This record gives sequence, C-alpha cells and structure tokens, in this order.
Amino acid sequence: MATNAAISWANSGFGYYMMEKALNEYIEAFGANVAIGDNLEMIKNKREAAAQRINLCAIHAMTEDRTILSYVMR
Repeated sequence: MATNAAISWANSGFGYYMMEKALNEYIEAFGANVAIGDNLEMIKNKREAAAQRINLCAIHAMTEDRTILSYVMR
C-alpha cells in the first residue's frame, strides 16, 4: 500500500497526505517506532530504513514499468 501510494504521488504530484499516512502505517507495522529503552537514535534509524525500503521498491517498480513501456514502444 505504501509503495503504491509513493508511486502514485511520484507520477502525479497528488496524494502526498495519503502517501504519508500509508508510510506511517507501514512504519508502525514494521515496528520502527519502538526500541529497547526508547533509544531515539535507534528509532530514527529504523524509521529511515523503513522509508528507504518503500522508496527502493517504488523506484524499482517505476523503472520496471518504464523499461517494459520503452520496450513495447520500439
């Protein structure tokens, strides 16, 4: 869901808040808001890792789509 929202926002420029909500839900499910002893640095690192995963998945999906489209357009 978060990856699809990121792709939609990247393609259209609309839906930022929907993407932000989906990303926050993913981060919560990922467990990135909790660390042993409430270590703020660890929470920050886990949130960054979760966000980077979403970005990488979105970039991969968008690149794959464009590769397929450019191949079909030949």
